[in-house]
Amino acid sequence: MIMGHGIYTPGQFITNDMCDGYSLFMSSYNIPNLDVKNSVWMLMACYGGFIKDMKNTEDSNIMQFLKNGGAVYFGGTLTQFTSATIPLDCDAFGVPGGDALIGTLYALIVKEFSINKRIGDSFIQGKFKYGTTIPDEGGCRFRVGHQTLLYGDPTLKIKNM
Repeated sequence: MIMGHGIYTPGQFITNDMCDGYSLFMSSYNIPNLDVKNSVWMLMACYGGFIKDMKNTEDSNIMQFLKNGGAVYFGGTLTQFTSATIPLDCDAFGVPGGDALIGTLYALIVKEFSINKRIGDSFIQGKFKYGTTIPDEGGCRFRVGHQTLLYGDPTLKIKNM
């Protein structure tokens, strides 16, 4: 899972940790330098799944990821909401980890993973659980649930965990 602040043109995300002095900037131009073969990325950055308004479609993080051998990419097409935006006690809902909204959605999807199960089935089941068990604080749950997409082959089966 990759967390960071994202911007939609061109697909970029930035992480700044002021306490440790750590900073990461990444765009689609960096992805070919990484070994992403057969990997699954869950990108929490705002606009992490946005491909519109790129100079070329291949300028998007998603297309570079898939072109370089990545298996499945999860990302949102709008701003992501986290507990910094809407306070919510995830533990009260039995969600391991997460961050109240997008992180909780990803945690629920991963909770559905099992060996030989199709990744698309885990995605749908996690989204259903998210949509039916997490309170919709100010409409944010609805947006996160509907703007988060799976890119790649949803019929791929999970081989190991």
